[in-house]
Amino acid sequence: WEPLTGILKKRSTADEKMLLEIMKSHQNSTHLQIVDARPLINAVANQISGKGYEEMKSYPFCSIKFFDIDNIHVVRKSFLKLLELVSKPANQSWLDDFHTTGWLNHIRSILFGASRIAKAIEFENESVLIHCSDGWDRTSQLSSLSMLLLDPHYRTLSGYQTLIEREWVSAGHQFRSRVGICTTKHEISDEFCPIFLQFIDCTWQIMQQCPNEFEFNEDLLIYLLDSVNSGIYGNFLFNCEREREELRARFVTTSVWEKVSTNSTTKEKFVNKSYNPVMDRLRICPEIAMLKFWTNYYLRFSPSYKKD
Repeated sequence: WEPLTGILKKRSTADEKMLLEIMKSHQNSTHLQIVDARPLINAVANQISGKGYEEMKSYPFCSIKFFDIDNIHVVRKSFLKLLELVSKPANQSWLDDFHTTGWLNHIRSILFGASRIAKAIEFENESVLIHCSDGWDRTSQLSSLSMLLLDPHYRTLSGYQTLIEREWVSAGHQFRSRVGICTTKHEISDEFCPIFLQFIDCTWQIMQQCPNEFEFNEDLLIYLLDSVNSGIYGNFLFNCEREREELRARFVTTSVWEKVSTNSTTKEKFVNKSYNPVMDRLRICPEIAMLKFWTNYYLRFSPSYKKD
């Protein structure tokens, strides 16, 4: 959650003390790196409404970096362009039209940010504090993907489940608002945005560059995305843990992980036959030239597309 500094650059003693304690919790550390996922111009603009970002004069033991990841409104516009494109028959201008959607630019920004965080933790021996405007969109993307790069446990079936449950479900990603599955309106809500889809797409991109490092395959990723949009599983129906508790989701809905973890027949479908992990930290190239369009997901219902 962004600090409430405003245009008067107000201070919060409690916040300053909390960040100092976070820095001190890392043995032998004298520095805390703050990652603000937003473009700097957005953070500055938010000061008008009493929000903003950390003033380094108040946090002399910190440094701050802005990662220029666009907000939900920009991403939604890009995604709607992509949806329109994949619903049409391919023609000679298809690749140019895909470029104008800007979709891979957004994926690149997220992966680039996650790679920088992983590098800071591993090679610079720093603690990293991640936030954006609210803390349940870009923050979840960066925290979960940096963990995926750093720790091989999260590249196993059980580890990926833990990652999603902790960094997305328990951390308060607003599935109900972002997916819009429970709305009765036909128009697209201003809160709709495929944030979780971006995370899964980023996972797939990493898998393309490190194919033997994941215990699971793309079938699991597609299954999870279909589950999010199905409106069946309680994991992905609500905006926060409070809503799940109040509506007794644990008792009246099914968990998405039952099919993945307990059904041995289905679980086998999600296993990567080439799984042979050799690296702890994954090193990827997040540049556009190394990223791919996920045809097996975005074009799977196209009559003209045949899966490899």
